[in-house]
Amino acid sequence: MNISSMIESINRIDSETSDAINKLDENTRFLFNKLLAEIESFKKALINEQFRQNASRAGYNTEYKAACRLLKNAARDDLHLAWKNEKGQVCACDGFTGIRLTEPKYALPLLDHQAIDLDALFDKTISGISAEEENMPDYSALKTYFKTVTAEFKAKHSSKTLSAIKSCHNGLLPIYYRFETNGAYVSVEYLLTAIEIVPDAKLFTTPSAFTPVYLKGENAEAIVLPVRVNADSEYSSRANADSAALRSGTYFSTIPV
Repeated sequence: MNISSMIESINRIDSETSDAINKLDENTRFLFNKLLAEIESFKKALINEQFRQNASRAGYNTEYKAACRLLKNAARDDLHLAWKNEKGQVCACDGFTGIRLTEPKYALPLLDHQAIDLDALFDKTISGISAEEENMPDYSALKTYFKTVTAEFKAKHSSKTLSAIKSCHNGLLPIYYRFETNGAYVSVEYLLTAIEIVPDAKLFTTPSAFTPVYLKGENAEAIVLPVRVNADSEYSSRANADSAALRSGTYFSTIPV
């Protein structure tokens, strides 16, 4: 049985179950709330799997999975779904990274209204970007760097200490990338998500280190909010040195084998 057939079946089960429950006494209907919730959860899972399969067949599986991860990790409940703007572009934001699928190649679960005015933030960022493209490290190198430093944190700290560190840094480990032109720090985790959603991106910054960085691709674009990092902290010192080494391609050549 394919996904479409399974969705058809679960919709029929949902309809017939609801009809049966509505015939019961009002005082006993609440006994079936958990059953209805399970049916709804299963239906949602099937629909999401259909979205994933469609994106995979179209060749956009990596982009789709990254966009779903962004929605899942959203800071607010009303941001767990995407929405369409007036131009029909699909928009999403987790509170720190915003995306616009300017020519959507895959579908995401949608709200029936605009959650936030993401277009205004995009327009303001774009109006202030520098003319030249920002020099950025290779995606594969940045991904490997993130995994390497994450492993270092886990080896060095207890789970309790890791939780304490994350609680001070928006729930993430303090692994930052610092841009060369304007000195903005961004979470490497957020930057990687944006690059995965916009894999052909050219990246631009603004003169200010406190405004979002902008990624522009053929079919999608993204903004990533900068992070305020104490200039005297160990995290800023590491980000400064590691970012420069990543840009020059020398970071991994300095690691003893």
